[in-house]
Amino acid sequence: MTRIEDKKPVMTTAEALFQGDRNYGFGNYETALKYYDLARDIDKTNIRALTRLGMMYKSGLGTHRDYKKAREYYEDAAALNDGGAAFNVALFYLTGQGVSKDYDKGMSWLQKASDLGCADAQYQIGCLYYNGQGVEQSYDLAMEWFKKASEKRYLSAMVNIGFMCAKGLGCKADPAVAVLWYKAAAEYGSAEAMRNLGGCYSFGDGVEKDEDEGLKWYKKAAIAGDKESINYLRSIGQYESPEKQYQEIPLDITMDPEESTTEPKNNQ
Repeated sequence: MTRIEDKKPVMTTAEALFQGDRNYGFGNYETALKYYDLARDIDKTNIRALTRLGMMYKSGLGTHRDYKKAREYYEDAAALNDGGAAFNVALFYLTGQGVSKDYDKGMSWLQKASDLGCADAQYQIGCLYYNGQGVEQSYDLAMEWFKKASEKRYLSAMVNIGFMCAKGLGCKADPAVAVLWYKAAAEYGSAEAMRNLGGCYSFGDGVEKDEDEGLKWYKKAAIAGDKESINYLRSIGQYESPEKQYQEIPLDITMDPEESTTEPKNNQ
């Protein structure tokens, strides 16, 4: 009697993913693609294999660019409750890559991604409401979605909230609260927030005017690679390489935006 044994893969999913990542890191994209595809064959529910394949087909790395195939891989991963994959599917519909541009479908996928905890999706929904793209323009809803993303320390959302507080968009204008948000974002490394703080101190927006303090924040932003700050410092003869002067300037974060009582207006 012949005994039939289950065939075992010559490589585990983890090993295939490791080899895929290793070759990807070395720029061997064709080989990396083969290993990611092998990992997917071994385990068709492996989210990392599906999303890596989606990324490579979308970018045309190791293969020809194929938006349809990329979207299908992301959809498979999204069906396994991966928020990042759902966000990527949304982008195809929002940008019209490989499909007809469809804001309704894009928003539906963004909502799914948000429900799965994807801060990228929450920020993107905020941007759509802020700009009125595919939805009725609403600063109130934009503020709400930016705040959701900010809870996950999404820096661009935090900076946007600061800007909106300064201008009174979706909330009562309060430049002092804007400064709190900029400082919170700067604490986590946002060069844009550092630059905005430079402006706040230089012109006395939300804080007592202090041009020296403003200059320090512009220098911190320059260290973080902010081109606008670098160009500004060059224009006033204050730019030097970080190795010489700026790397020892400490961040001084003393306020937290949660101390604020300013909230977005209730959407009517």
